[in-house]
Amino acid sequence: AARGAVRPGARGDAGARGCARRGALWAHDRYQLGERAKRIVFNGEQTVGLFPTLFFETGSGLNGGARFIYRELFGDGKLSARAG
Repeated sequence: AARGAVRPGARGDAGARGCARRGALWAHDRYQLGERAKRIVFNGEQTVGLFPTLFFETGSGLNGGARFIYRELFGDGKLSARAG
């Protein structure tokens, strides 16, 4: 490596990662991102929801789809169903 060059993962970029992490936490709290996401994917009673999924698998690559959640399957709150 050249003199003075910083390798990825070295101490030189720890401050930037920490700053980005703090910024993301601040935005999550300030704009209530978790609650907004729930309102988008669930109904008002939060018994039915549909949300996108995205993940990476070795050998398969990038995969995506959707997950459906239905709570209170028979109206008693004890049984739920998930698919996706």
